[in-house]
Amino acid sequence: MKGEPVIPAPIPSFRTPSGALPGGRGVSPVSGADPLVLIDESVPASAELVRAMRGKPKIVRLERSGEPLQVLAHAVEAAGTAASSVHLFSHGAPGALMLTAGGIGPASLLLEHRCIADLRAALAGRPLVLYGCAIGQGETGQRFVTALSYVLDAPVLATSTPTGAAERGGDWVLDVAAGDRPEAFPELIDAERAADWPGLLPGSGSVTSSAGDGAETKSADPSPGRRRAERSGRT
Repeated sequence: MKGEPVIPAPIPSFRTPSGALPGGRGVSPVSGADPLVLIDESVPASAELVRAMRGKPKIVRLERSGEPLQVLAHAVEAAGTAASSVHLFSHGAPGALMLTAGGIGPASLLLEHRCIADLRAALAGRPLVLYGCAIGQGETGQRFVTALSYVLDAPVLATSTPTGAAERGGDWVLDVAAGDRPEAFPELIDAERAADWPGLLPGSGSVTSSAGDGAETKSADPSPGRRRAERSGRT
């Protein structure tokens, strides 16, 4: 079995006792600004998902190809600096983001220095919120969230549980944070309206990035149309 890349030991201890980033940055939303929402192509029923969001977020659909971290950097940079926070909707697994363009895991943070620098500059310290199943689950997930916050010099929030429809075992609770406390991050999803969204955001198969990340995960959520066909006995 391929060994998991090791995050250097000092990284998990970078937070101050209050949870703030070095220098006390923490979560400081831009006054009067709206959130930026990045949606990967793999996310099902995205129009219904957008209707469950609070406020007037700027919606950006991610590119299908390219280095995954660079895809994120380009999307954030193109949106400008007015956004108060950045919210990413994609599939996920413990310690990994699963984009259509490829996976982002521990090895990406160690090896993709240029892409990390570009994304760090684009974020400019704004909070990054990750909506993907169990990205922060267990020690692997917690170390990944902490390392991501460290290399991006920005607060990061993720979840230890499945993300999405309650009827499929999901929820919208984000409980794993680095750089600040979970309750300090902006809330985007209206749970009542989100009840109409039928999807779940688990990882899909084996995802490998150019940095060599790989994660064996459960099958991705099928499209709503495919689910309806399966329930009626059609494929």
